Amino acid sequence: MDAIDPKYPTDLDDEQWTLVAAVIPPPKRLGRERIMSMRAVVNAILYRRRTRCSWRMLPRDFPHWRTVYDYHRQWLCDGTWQRICQVLTRSGRDQLRPEESRFERSSCSHAPERESHCDAHACLPRASATSGAKA
Repeated sequence: MDAIDPKYPTDLDDEQWTLVAAVIPPPKRLGRERIMSMRAVVNAILYRRRTRCSWRMLPRDFPHWRTVYDYHRQWLCDGTWQRICQVLTRSGRDQLRPEESRFERSSCSHAPERESHCDAHACLPRASATSGAKA
């Protein structure tokens, strides 16, 4: 288990982490071994959503902002983040603001009912550095 002392009020306690860890997808079979603490990633996402800071303004004791952003983006698109929110809500943790809760329940599509603060392009592949180059 990833037992740590919470540094921020938004950090998960051990009981909450046990529930959340069960819904996080396992590492991919191919490629590198996962060395990042998924608990640290979830704590960073919860911190950012609560403080509404920019990704680059995450405190340095969290994983690199880009890593946290990439996991958050992936989890929004595959439904993992919605499952994490459901588990936390059922555990009695009132972590998300009401407008964030509505956003978290929405699917990752371009439906018109999505809130305006939603990143409508979150599920689209990011352009690579060479994709904009002319042939």
